[in-house]
Amino acid sequence: MEELLVKELFDRAANASRNVRSLQVTMATCCIVAFLGLYNSFQYGWIQNRVRIHGNQMKYLSYIEKDTGSCTAPLELTKTPAIFEEYTNAKKYYQDHFYTPEILHQHYVNLLKSKNDNVLLVKIPFFNTAFDINDLAIISGFGFSLILFISLYALHMKKNQVNVIADYIKSKDDTTFKKLAYSLLLTNQILMVNVNNIQSFRIIRRLPAVIYWMPFSLFFLIFGHDMLTYEKAKAISLPGVIVSYIISAVFLFTLLILTMLIINTSTQLSIIWKDVETENKKLINQ
Repeated sequence: MEELLVKELFDRAANASRNVRSLQVTMATCCIVAFLGLYNSFQYGWIQNRVRIHGNQMKYLSYIEKDTGSCTAPLELTKTPAIFEEYTNAKKYYQDHFYTPEILHQHYVNLLKSKNDNVLLVKIPFFNTAFDINDLAIISGFGFSLILFISLYALHMKKNQVNVIADYIKSKDDTTFKKLAYSLLLTNQILMVNVNNIQSFRIIRRLPAVIYWMPFSLFFLIFGHDMLTYEKAKAISLPGVIVSYIISAVFLFTLLILTMLIINTSTQLSIIWKDVETENKKLINQ
């Protein structure tokens, strides 16, 4: 009877570890998708820059076609330094790539399509769907909150399972059993390794905390970017911007609370793991 109980305890600990690991992978995937959406939407991202330079070439195409020298820009383009620099860069890019008006037009159309597919729309892996970049804060806030809430529950379950098994092992007198049991229990660690004797690798223990702070940190950047682009968003829909800001602020506060709770639970779990490692080390040195 006791053997079945021990097996059940270790099985539950292993399942709890798998659940936490799966949630961490899901969290990392969502963070990557949200970060790519945010990065591509930056004003000076690579796609945006290519669209801008091709747009300038289309804008100055009639001048570029007539300008065959290095300093023969029309007088009206040289009066303003910013416009002249814009024209010079467009001309150089056009000539370096041996464009013709037809090729340039086709490139510009393809770039606009790429911008629409990869910048204005954020694709969600595995679901074969996408959402508008302006909804990134709301969608990511909801997704991050859901994942962190489930992660908090999973971590609590794992902490309880590990604590029960550790107390059970400690209550036994059989040294051989305790060695094997502690070694088996330690295999359920996630992003934690027994590095007590390796000073330079102790930072590894901080990896779970870094991962759990990622959703909040990324959402903070998304919210900040939305605030900086207020004028552009207002031109599209002022009521939509106000609603988006209110919902985003609620999600920001929610993510902060959930992250702090998870860090607290993760710290408690780390203390339990440290006690297990200490007991195991004592048995090995006997």
